Parts: sequence; C-alpha cells; structure tokens
Amino acid sequence: MKKMMMRKYVVLAGAILLLVLLLLPSFALDGTDGKIQWELSAGTLVISGKGEMRDYTDAHMAPWLDSASAIKRIVVKEGITSIGDLAFYNCDKALFVALPESVTKIGNRAFKNCFSLVGIQLPKSLETIGEASFEACAALKSLDMPQALRSIGNYAFINCTVLSTVSIPQGVTELGRVAFAYCT
Repeated sequence: MKKMMMRKYVVLAGAILLLVLLLLPSFALDGTDGKIQWELSAGTLVISGKGEMRDYTDAHMAPWLDSASAIKRIVVKEGITSIGDLAFYNCDKALFVALPESVTKIGNRAFKNCFSLVGIQLPKSLETIGEASFEACAALKSLDMPQALRSIGNYAFINCTVLSTVSIPQGVTELGRVAFAYCT
C-alpha cells in the first residue's frame, strides 16, 4: 500500500513539474560587465555598449562562458571598440561572428578554441589582431584582412587547420612568430 501511494506521489510531482516547465515563458540570459551589456537568446550572443570590452583572464573569465556551448552566433554591436582578451574563448559551437566597424582591436586568445567558426568578417577599421586570437579555429577556411591592419600577434592563427586563403595587406608592420603555423 505504501509503495503504491509513494508511486502516485512521484507521478503527481513529475506531472506538476512538467506543467510548470511548459507554462514558464522562454527566457534569455543577460547581464552587464563594465561598459558592456550582453544577452544570449536563441543561440545568439549579442554584445552592446560603448568603448573597449574588458580583458578577461584565466582567473576571471567572461560572464557568458558557462553558456559557451549554447552560443551559435556572436554579434558585436556598433560602439564596441575592442574585443577583450579571452572574450569568446571556448565558444566551440559558434559558427559566425559579426563585428562592427568601430572595432579596432581583437585581444589575445579572443576566439581561441572556437572550433566550429566558419565565418568572420573583419571590420575595415581593424588595426590589431592579438596573440593566439584565433588559435584552433579549425573550421575557418579563409580570411580577408582589412587594409587598416598593422599587427598580427604571435600564434594568431595557429592550428587553423583548414585555413587556406589569407590576404595580408601591405600595411602590416608586425607579423608575430608562427602566426599561421599548422595551417594548410
């Protein structure tokens, strides 16, 4: 008798939980971090605000890192002037990145381990690509570097194994060590 009552309670609790989950509206994750605002909804991470993004560290990672596997697309809005160090590190399911013309710098390891990244249009205003910025972006096939580009950091595109087409503008004065190592 006790077993049957317990089973009824478990089934009832499961039904109530399912009903509550079905009735909850879908929600997005969002927040602020310094001068920027971020929102993750339906697989798209949108970064907005004014000025430079914060540089993240191994000890203080980006606030969206815990949801990195849910990110399929990254959109940075006009007004952001730099992509911080480790900003999109390990967003391994991200396929596309849209950067605005206001971005002049991509920080160190900013897109490291974005294994699925197939497309990124670099803004015409971009001057600096930091160290290991695109390390292990294994799906990235080609890049059209902007004419404003002056510096490509050490290891910038290391292990981008299918990267086969890159146009480096004449104005580049600094090309880091093994910037394109292990690229086809």
